[in-house]
Amino acid sequence: MVAVLPRNAERLYSDDALPDELGWIAWLTPSHQRLLLGELYAAWKGGSTEAELAELLDAWQATAELDQDHEARERLERNRKSTRWASVDEWMQAKGRTA
Repeated sequence: MVAVLPRNAERLYSDDALPDELGWIAWLTPSHQRLLLGELYAAWKGGSTEAELAELLDAWQATAELDQDHEARERLERNRKSTRWASVDEWMQAKGRTA
């Protein structure tokens, strides 16, 4: 998938349609699209390897799939809200340690 970027860079900026390999970007929420672009730019300018860029795109594709699946996203959100994380102090006290 990373090979699509340099090969289609001009088209990504000039065409309204995304290449088929990157069509999942349209599934991202607008805020996630902006975050993807920021992370991709930082990774590219930071000298990330092709494998690192591929991993970044794979992670964002998974996010896009969740953004598109409203039911799964709602389940995750309900689970996140119902989970109470202990503070570090509480956790350390429970383990018999002091902060």
